[in-house]
Amino acid sequence: CQAYRLPQGSGVNSGIDPAALATRGKVLMYRGALVDPYFTACCGGMTEAARNVWPDRAQPYLAVLRDPYCLSSEHAAWQRELSAESVQQTLGEVFKLFTPAALTELSVEKRDSSGRALSLRVVAGSTRSIDANEFRYAFDRRWGWGQIKSNLYSVQRRGGGWVFFGHGLGHGVGLCQTGAEQMGRMGIPMERILTTYFPGTEISSRPADDTDPIASSEHFELAFPSAQEPWVKQTLESLEYWRRQLGAHADALPPHTRVQT
Repeated sequence: CQAYRLPQGSGVNSGIDPAALATRGKVLMYRGALVDPYFTACCGGMTEAARNVWPDRAQPYLAVLRDPYCLSSEHAAWQRELSAESVQQTLGEVFKLFTPAALTELSVEKRDSSGRALSLRVVAGSTRSIDANEFRYAFDRRWGWGQIKSNLYSVQRRGGGWVFFGHGLGHGVGLCQTGAEQMGRMGIPMERILTTYFPGTEISSRPADDTDPIASSEHFELAFPSAQEPWVKQTLESLEYWRRQLGAHADALPPHTRVQT
């Protein structure tokens, strides 16, 4: 899921619709097939191979690549100090490592081809290996998202806690959003941005039907591509539902609204 909160007056909103319309009918392909265009918030200078995250999604164009364009991002390099109590509580709740002994070692045991942590070595009386991705999600779910921003990190003991020195935000697969934004600001064409993050792919054109089908409900008119017809009824019902919810807090709503998907 993604949510974009753009500041008013930024001028970005006015460019979204024209950009979408200008590229209508353009698709990214690899050897005649549509690609899986995964994206990540910030790769931290090194993208991740899909095979390292989702083995069944491995593709030659979803590979490990160096990315110098996102290094000015606030997420490119970060550090977070986690208390010993929070780490040990997470290990107990998720990995059932309930032990009276204190945690004496927490380190990266194994890394994948991009340098991201695959497994962690945990020593608390006994020694155990745990999945790094499972630990990151469990810790962030318990103590707040973004505590451990990615799996591209190293760990050091500091006083009574553990300091994570990391790079990037998210899984790292595919297009790096902050890197792509920087490339765009530098005037690099869209085609080059896409082939940078998806090497070996090419942009092709598919005929676009200029007249989308239209479906209506009490308050909405929905224009949609033919391929989305199975979801039209559900979409209209959802729009009407949320209009009713909004109506409970608004003085007036437009009687009819056109929606383009």
